[in-house]
Amino acid sequence: MLRLIKWTAGLVALVVLGSLVALAVYAWRSLPAGSADYVVEGAAGPISIVFDADGVPTVRAGNEADLAFAQGFLHARDRLWQLEMHRRIGRGELAEVLGPKALDTDKFLRTLGIHRAASAQFATFPEGDKAFFRAYAAGVNAWIDRGLVARPPEFLVLRVQPGRWTPEDSVAWVLMMAWDLGGNWNTELLRLQLAARMPTERVMQIASVQATDPLPPYRDFAALYRDIGALPRQTAERVPLDTRLFLADGIEGIGSNNWVVHGSRTVSGKPLLANDPHLSLAAPAIWYFGRFKAPDLEVTGATLPGVPGVVLGRTKGAAWGFTNTAPDVQDLYLEEFNAQGRVRTPEGWGDVKTRKETIRVKGQPDVEITVRETRHGPVISDHHAPSAAAINGVRYGLALRWSALDPDNTTALAARRMNRAQTVAEVKEALKLYVAPMQNVVIADTQGNTAFIAAGRVPIRAADNELRGLAPAPGWEPRFDWQGWLPFEQLPQESVTAYRATANQRIHGDDYPHHVASEWSHIGRKARIEALLEATAKHDPASMRTIQHDVIHTHDTPLLDWVDRIASTHPLAAEGKRLLKVFAAEKKVDAASDSARGAMLYWLWSRHAAKRLFADDLGESLFTSTFGRRDLRVAINRAAQTADAFWCDNVTTPAPETCEQTFAGAFDAALEEASLTQGKDPARWRWDTAHVARSEHRPFSNVPSLAWLFELREPTAGDTYTVMVGKLRLRDPEPLLNDFAASLRAVYDLSIEDADAGTFIYSTGQSGHPFSPNYRAFAEAWARGGSLAHRSLSPSEGGGTLNLRPQ
Repeated sequence: MLRLIKWTAGLVALVVLGSLVALAVYAWRSLPAGSADYVVEGAAGPISIVFDADGVPTVRAGNEADLAFAQGFLHARDRLWQLEMHRRIGRGELAEVLGPKALDTDKFLRTLGIHRAASAQFATFPEGDKAFFRAYAAGVNAWIDRGLVARPPEFLVLRVQPGRWTPEDSVAWVLMMAWDLGGNWNTELLRLQLAARMPTERVMQIASVQATDPLPPYRDFAALYRDIGALPRQTAERVPLDTRLFLADGIEGIGSNNWVVHGSRTVSGKPLLANDPHLSLAAPAIWYFGRFKAPDLEVTGATLPGVPGVVLGRTKGAAWGFTNTAPDVQDLYLEEFNAQGRVRTPEGWGDVKTRKETIRVKGQPDVEITVRETRHGPVISDHHAPSAAAINGVRYGLALRWSALDPDNTTALAARRMNRAQTVAEVKEALKLYVAPMQNVVIADTQGNTAFIAAGRVPIRAADNELRGLAPAPGWEPRFDWQGWLPFEQLPQESVTAYRATANQRIHGDDYPHHVASEWSHIGRKARIEALLEATAKHDPASMRTIQHDVIHTHDTPLLDWVDRIASTHPLAAEGKRLLKVFAAEKKVDAASDSARGAMLYWLWSRHAAKRLFADDLGESLFTSTFGRRDLRVAINRAAQTADAFWCDNVTTPAPETCEQTFAGAFDAALEEASLTQGKDPARWRWDTAHVARSEHRPFSNVPSLAWLFELREPTAGDTYTVMVGKLRLRDPEPLLNDFAASLRAVYDLSIEDADAGTFIYSTGQSGHPFSPNYRAFAEAWARGGSLAHRSLSPSEGGGTLNLRPQ
């Protein structure tokens, strides 16, 4: 028996050792070579690529097309699975590899017609731009065609091969970025869902705009929907009402920071520019850094895998930074259909366009759907359960009008021209091609010019359009149709003479005559940035980075006024109230101060207050789907300020609850949750260990046995309303998780006429291969406020060199 045990143990050890050796061999064979020479099809001349120690390439080529080819080659080399996901999302082909769980996403994407729109847009591009996109696609395919023995692990696990990349796939990914940043339709849908439960006044308290951004008069849309019979006959709690699919859209507070400082306020006398766009954190990150040099072109910055050109960065002469304007460029329309399937229009009953889409589903038969289109756009309620559940589907459908789907959308062409711009004026000229998503752009150049413009296409709404894009409009009434586009010259814009910051707040004053948006972010981050800019007489790059890492909470906090008004018998009540008062005084959300511990308790208190205030009125399904996309801060603040009995009372219980009872119950629940998750000693609570930045891998973050390898996590400071943003979704099971933050941080110094004059960092690393050290190379430094300097390298000093030679 002893010999048998020893023999079995030895066999197990051999199997384990063999598995480890096999894994090591696979990892070695699947990782790209650090240095190599390749003969490639599609390049016109030789290309040199030199990597620094962090995997950031310096690319030198003889012309712009070869730079695009090299960029595609690099994206495929380092981010092949990410490209495959981007390609499949754009085409609506996720279910083919991910199975039935992705079918609803594919149906929605096919209904939107993302790839169809991209193909129509690409067909209109000038021949020079088509060649630029074709060169990029050729570079991607040149890497794929090398016939690697071992693909990255996602392909191995899912048993899939990478597909061929096309120029249309690049345009489709530009559209998907516009979708990610233009989620106004979600708020319209939410207001429609709420209209079945409560009057318009209450709807607008839940789906609120900021208190500092008053709306002009608008129509009582809940009464309108009741009058025309558009609401469902009964609330369908059984229907999943979450608008999220595999897409990261519809997040309240989606945002970014950027600012530009004129030379009169800098140490050097020349401008400085900072940018930190906030996006859902992903592993690998959405960005890939590079330095690109040709005889007539030099540009450095953040590229998007799947798209040629530098999106955020600088040339030798000019720099630019983006934040989301949150424009109202998506409108839902209630379309009325008759028994013959025709749609009601201003001229009578009209025809509906239809098309068939076939979706492949892993492990199941193909699924065929019929997509309908009206004069406004695709009827999304046909293949989107939350939209279908919100209306009387026997008579009505919901169609989406979205500026980005138009065939004359030229957004994909803007980056190429910006990459050649050397002055503020030339950047603005390039932005005339920019359609969607509308962005707040700050610009600076080495000549000393600084400027701001909100670039993008803005629909003009008629004066008698009393819904103003707030809620779905009757599709047969012409006054709700868009009346054209706001001219470029009338977009919000200005020359900057001291400094200008944007943080998704309202970008214009009360005297601006045009409607841009209603869903602005709170002004707090912008005000904090400008206060810090004002506090220093002369700025340098270091002071700009210090502002990017500021962790002072900037939103209004009327809930804290209840601290002394609530009764609690919880054993931690006294200490909890003390911590909340420290937070109220300091507002600092760092790692482990008393203020940060108070912030933790405050956020948990807000979470439980939201449940007690609104879950009974919304219903469990709608509340669950809404909360997390929205933290309901404006609605909570209003209830706290007014002690509104309507919200404080729980309608599912016989006795009425007071606001004192509601907020006290939420306070006790918050203390209990903190003690269960962080321990019973508040002195040991740490904000950063609860507020972990989670960079999600798609799809393996959802596979527990694989998440440990593919997903990245780092403790972080800050919260939803600090300049160093770390948005809380407040969802179970990790309510304080940070999965939406600065996707990159960059600072550009225009006192130096060099495209590399600046610093950058983002949340993961250059590689998308989990066995590469560059998969997570930036993560810790990003979380703790570090940065990397731009520096182009020559072949003699690089960490690795690729030489590409044409066939």
